[in-house]
Amino acid sequence: MPTILYAEDTRSLREAYAKGLREAGFTVIEAKDGEEAWEMAQKHVIDLILSDFEMPRLSGLLLLQRLRKDARYRETPFFIMSARDEPLIHDASWRAGKTVWLMKPIGILELVDALRRFCPTPD
Repeated sequence: MPTILYAEDTRSLREAYAKGLREAGFTVIEAKDGEEAWEMAQKHVIDLILSDFEMPRLSGLLLLQRLRKDARYRETPFFIMSARDEPLIHDASWRAGKTVWLMKPIGILELVDALRRFCPTPD
């Protein structure tokens, strides 16, 4: 099963999406913010990263920049989710190496479909 590192500071949202992703066949490692996600990325083999854009301690953008400097994560698909739809933050995340930008709110089926394009789950 593909392993997703999922960083989201809103607990209820993190738990709901993580549950849906597990039901869809992914292994999910949850992190409450970017700093915890960074720590988890050092301990686990990650196939795909899903991160909120705005988080305490380390934002999704700074997490992305840090992970792209690590040889293990230079090519790992990195999805950023946000309710903000501003060209400047899109551009900054694109330059840092994001793979896909997802707008919140997003339904779990739409999220699963997007992730499976980059990290298929077994049928």
